[in-house]
Amino acid sequence: KIVGDMLSSENQYRENLQKVITTYSEPLKKWHLHKVSHETLFGGIPSLMQLSESLITELEYALSRWNPEKTSIGGIFCRHKDFWDSFESYANSYTSAAQLLKEKRVHDSSGFTTYVDSLRGNSVHTLESLLLVPNQRLPQYSKMLSELCDLTPTNHRDYEDLKKAAEE
Repeated sequence: KIVGDMLSSENQYRENLQKVITTYSEPLKKWHLHKVSHETLFGGIPSLMQLSESLITELEYALSRWNPEKTSIGGIFCRHKDFWDSFESYANSYTSAAQLLKEKRVHDSSGFTTYVDSLRGNSVHTLESLLLVPNQRLPQYSKMLSELCDLTPTNHRDYEDLKKAAEE
């Protein structure tokens, strides 16, 4: 059940990343947002999207061939050495992105705020809230991996990888 929930949660996360790209990043790239500003706001999203898609593929595969004695979920996370680094990198750049958005909204002479708000449309997600999603995701991974580790016998082949991944 936890692995199924993990997959469902990852699909939701990927959908939110896709919203960042299609609702905001691509239109703002075509708009007159400076290239450096665009990179500050959205630079880490493509690598997080790629990691999410890879994780979904591997979780789907694991679930389709589920064997309680042999299936390794912790191993999926441990194999992706760049997984945790990508989140750390994104978290480090998020402060700059949030500051840039705040500045653009306060000192808006270019119509940025109006344009960004028009991109949002009827969506409940603001650009700010969607850019925060990756920072919220890391604790979710740790929680799910810890729960799975707690339910896994210490002699199971995946136990050490789950423990290691949960502690990352």
